[in-house]
Amino acid sequence: GQGSSLTATATLRKTGATYSLVVPQARLNGTSGQALLALSRFQMALGEGAPRFTGNFATGGPGLPQISGRMEQDGANDIQLRLRMADYRVKGGSLAVPDLMVAQGRNGTIGFAGRAIASGLIPGGSARNLTLPILGNWSPDRGLSVWRQCTAIAFDSLRIANLALDKRRLQLCPPPGGAIVRSTAKGTSFAAGTPSLDLSGRLGETRVVLRSGAVGLAWPGNLKARNVDVALGPPESETRFRLANLDARIRSDVSGRFAGAEARLFAVPLDILQAEGNWRFAGGKLE
Repeated sequence: GQGSSLTATATLRKTGATYSLVVPQARLNGTSGQALLALSRFQMALGEGAPRFTGNFATGGPGLPQISGRMEQDGANDIQLRLRMADYRVKGGSLAVPDLMVAQGRNGTIGFAGRAIASGLIPGGSARNLTLPILGNWSPDRGLSVWRQCTAIAFDSLRIANLALDKRRLQLCPPPGGAIVRSTAKGTSFAAGTPSLDLSGRLGETRVVLRSGAVGLAWPGNLKARNVDVALGPPESETRFRLANLDARIRSDVSGRFAGAEARLFAVPLDILQAEGNWRFAGGKLE
């Protein structure tokens, strides 16, 4: 910040217990001489209740995200914020927000809708052009709810550990009357289901195709999957695994039952049919 400069025109008024600040124009230039923050037609009111803001803003500068937007207040005293963030690249990753709208009601409830496109590292792997809708709300009483309706998530490639998935589009749906992500003072939970899976890619150097019927996952909670079909290797010499039913309880470990299992190993003249039993995954080991 050395050598930075701030230029602004401002008017401050006080009426009773209410303060109002009007800034027709303001600009903060960094050491490079480029604008880090620019405001125009900005107004702020402080008094009883939440602060109120209106105006245009833009951020930038070397190595910083370029965000532009507008805040405005409608006749019902609700505040709306519309913004976009250009493709922001740092250390091999990128994040863009082509559009996002945030609205705040007089009761403090905040709703938001938009989408984000991300590439780069994720926990346990990486993603390329992962497109996520941003849709939800927050209120002081009910906390945060994200994705209260079926949501499509797309990616050009997704890698988790040794599994690399090809370009796909998945539809996730929340439980009836709920949201996929909920966060309150009691904690955060995740619950989603999909009517089917149709994925392909590579497991290490081996081709893999995964198809299934309905799949449901809740954390903390349970996992249920029906008619899971996995093929490994080229079609002429593939190894196939099928599971009619897979259930699990997700806690500090993952454990449950499987039934209707088939394993047809191309390299071994032994087929396993109608197997069932218990399974558990903990400490990096599958038993």
